[in-house]
Amino acid sequence: MSLLLNICSMRLALVCVLLGFSLNATELLAQKAQLENLSAGTLTKILDRYRGQAYENFSRFALDTYTTSKPLFTREQHNAIGRFAANKRLKPEQAFVVHRLLGVYTRLKYGGEARRMLAKLVSIPSVSQTSVEQHENANFIRLQKAIASYAKQFKLKYKNIDGRVYEISLPSKGGVEVGFYAHGDVAPVNLDLWVLEDGTKLDPFKLTQVDNKLYARGIVENKNAIVASMIAMRIIKEEEIRLFNSIKLLVDTTRVSRSTAMRYYFQQRPKPDYNIAFDGGYPVILAESELIDKHAMYRQPNSRWLSALLDIASENLGLARDPAWSTADNSVHALANGVQFGLAMPSDKNAGEKANEFKTIDQFLLDLQIVTETMIRIGLMRNLE
Repeated sequence: MSLLLNICSMRLALVCVLLGFSLNATELLAQKAQLENLSAGTLTKILDRYRGQAYENFSRFALDTYTTSKPLFTREQHNAIGRFAANKRLKPEQAFVVHRLLGVYTRLKYGGEARRMLAKLVSIPSVSQTSVEQHENANFIRLQKAIASYAKQFKLKYKNIDGRVYEISLPSKGGVEVGFYAHGDVAPVNLDLWVLEDGTKLDPFKLTQVDNKLYARGIVENKNAIVASMIAMRIIKEEEIRLFNSIKLLVDTTRVSRSTAMRYYFQQRPKPDYNIAFDGGYPVILAESELIDKHAMYRQPNSRWLSALLDIASENLGLARDPAWSTADNSVHALANGVQFGLAMPSDKNAGEKANEFKTIDQFLLDLQIVTETMIRIGLMRNLE
């Protein structure tokens, strides 16, 4: 009976331990954590070992990895997971390890469901039409209803802003508001280009697997980001993680065509204090204006939250830990503290709207992992500057 009570209490542990991290974040967030986080190689081994196993919640998964996989971790990493499993307070860099492990748990638990959700969204040909406004387009109405249905299923707060922007949020009682951005419109299709080298013809609005690749219009640009974000928010809700900062997913409907929806949205709703767009290729791109000093657009290029994003991108994607500045029109160019955060890109060059669009299965699942880690780490961080 005592063992059963201990396992049942593990769900509460995630709330208490991670909340404890947010209360003490000022200790080490100003500098890169000294404890090495879980590497891509370690994550692959964890995935191979636990794939196919069912877990009621993350606390049980963390306990299992702690007790059965010690050789996979460094001593410090294993100790961090053990402290979490024992309901002990974590130092910030220990909590970072737990955040990444929770990302792995997300892709293990909801990878299949995420794929089915993606198949549903890409089946809706959300391409702009010159003859009708986007918010009156029947396909966008279908897209809105599908996203609203998932938000209700995941018990997330949802608001449709006049068909222009779909808002999914997890409010908090303190901190700041962090906006996460994705877009639901996709580029037009040239069917002549949706043909593989062996002559196989693809339906761009049907999720199709060929070997280890998933093909569909929107799987890179940008419906995968909608799926990953909503699944991450679902995990936060299910695990009862009380975030310090409010997070809000904003789904734009006109990014590819007119870029008018977000302007309309901000006439109705206040702008988030910080903004992360899951869009673009390079892992971290800071929004810069050609007309004003770049620090006016992005106030703190050495801030704690940017450092966290660079860590997540470089450690999970194996790319340089350096941001890029962009003077081009991008998803968050009009917002202070605007960052484009690129997700996993195809191993082979993807021509985007000019040809067929794909991701490998592992890259699609990696999106779930990265977005979950990002939302939780940023959502718990006090003093993002």
